[in-house]
Amino acid sequence: MLDRGMTIRIVAVGMAWAIPSHGLAHKLEAEYRVLPGGTVRLECWFETGDSAKGAAVVVYRPGGEKLAEGKLDEDGVFTFAPGDVGPVRVVINAGGGHRKEFTIPTEHLRNSAASQPVNPDTVVSPGTEASPSVRSSSVSLRDWIIGIGFVLALAAFWVSLRNAKEIYALRKRLGPPTPGAASGSPSPS
Repeated sequence: MLDRGMTIRIVAVGMAWAIPSHGLAHKLEAEYRVLPGGTVRLECWFETGDSAKGAAVVVYRPGGEKLAEGKLDEDGVFTFAPGDVGPVRVVINAGGGHRKEFTIPTEHLRNSAASQPVNPDTVVSPGTEASPSVRSSSVSLRDWIIGIGFVLALAAFWVSLRNAKEIYALRKRLGPPTPGAASGSPSPS
């Protein structure tokens, strides 16, 4: 039979295992590209490299009026034609707290020859080219720390389980405790 401490450990590990994986949110990344003819192509993904397919996209005119609305396709892509408006604000909502919001400057919208993808997180001065962003599938430091912590927790659980089995086997071999022997005080002679 398991003692109280072992039961608590088993329940704690079970509860930690039951935490939903989306509790550790992944950052939502995006880039846009103005295609020849003025159409804007948005692409969105999670920092893990997975597509944000089905995420809601809303594009707003400078006054806050909706210009375009829809969902990302299977590849995490959404296209729209901005027309002759000023800067547009893009809001991408993938649910679960995953949200990306950025503004596409007027200079980029009017330059229909711009074929380089632009990461909205980079600061681009008017008249300069933005370097293309690269989807990073590398593992962040936070992910490494979480992984190492998980491995250490599993190792601690395994050690405590092994120790509990050894203690149980030792108690079974020694038999029931004799009265007064467990108190730790010497018996009177």
